[in-house]
Amino acid sequence: MQLQLGAAIGKGRHRQCFVHPDNKDLCIKVVHSLEHGGDKELRRELRYYRHLEQRAISWEIVPRHYGEVATDQGTGYIYDLVRDYNGDTSRDLGHYLKLGQKSGDFNWLTPLLAALRIQLEKDRIVTMTLKPGNILVKRLSENHALLVIVDNIGEASLIPAASYSRYFYNKKMDRIWRRFMILLEKYGYRAPEDIMLPGIDKQQLHGLAVSNHFGLPAPH
Repeated sequence: MQLQLGAAIGKGRHRQCFVHPDNKDLCIKVVHSLEHGGDKELRRELRYYRHLEQRAISWEIVPRHYGEVATDQGTGYIYDLVRDYNGDTSRDLGHYLKLGQKSGDFNWLTPLLAALRIQLEKDRIVTMTLKPGNILVKRLSENHALLVIVDNIGEASLIPAASYSRYFYNKKMDRIWRRFMILLEKYGYRAPEDIMLPGIDKQQLHGLAVSNHFGLPAPH
């Protein structure tokens, strides 16, 4: 029996995302384009999810994957749907960065980035890139939130060394993190030195992460 999907709530280069018709806390991703390596990207991601499941990570900053299901749009892949405390579907970081540009206030962003980097290192999660459009701001309350990475996790390397070696993980993710910080500068955000430097000073980052998320912009 096929699940009948409603309107898509998001669309990327290769996949569309739908709310699961039987469970509002899950989403179903369906491949809509196999061009430019869409099928290859899917296989890579699923392989990396199996790797994460074997390591029993916390799943705080990436949605859990629950398997496949037949739908009227083709084979669907089931994941947690990231929602805010009030039940709204979480908006991406790019949306909040544009709000920060308008107000000139990015004080809310530093604690979120510090917490993200701490959890990335703790769970040793590898990403291909970090981009505002692939990261959701999950609001836990009116002024507190968590960043959740929903796309481009894993490695495209023939030998995925960063997935198995702490040394290669640090080298790869330090490079990706620096590129991410440079990308955020285009929105007007200037990261503090504690977040920018290679390697992780856990004490310094923890101090930033637990600071107040005062002034988190309203999503609408």
